[in-house]
Amino acid sequence: MTIKGSATGSIVAEPDDRKISDKFSILSFPLYVNRRVKSRETGEYENDPTGTTKIKVELKFDARDEWLGKLHQGDFITVNGSFFEREYDKKDGTKGRSLQTDFIESIEVKKAKNPAQDDSFAPDGGGW
Repeated sequence: MTIKGSATGSIVAEPDDRKISDKFSILSFPLYVNRRVKSRETGEYENDPTGTTKIKVELKFDARDEWLGKLHQGDFITVNGSFFEREYDKKDGTKGRSLQTDFIESIEVKKAKNPAQDDSFAPDGGGW
């Protein structure tokens, strides 16, 4: 089952361009998203105490070509598209869950690691 939505967070590792075959490559990177919740005690917004959500973002075909070399570790972005949940085994032997992109509709760079490069991220008004 896929869920359509958006996620805003930080790219926490340099994007990896993996060659799958002679004609197919995938650009992937981890996006960490912190959900903000209002504290009942203080009335202030704070990071969700249940932790950070890790999303594996994979760009394929035209999306990969459009963003190759333009996204970097430390960039703060919004990804719009469809996502699905997957279960995996953690190093400590427990089960973990993570989200992965299924189809990317658009990416918007909110804050680039290198602000001088901001204009290069939005060739078509912030998406592709």
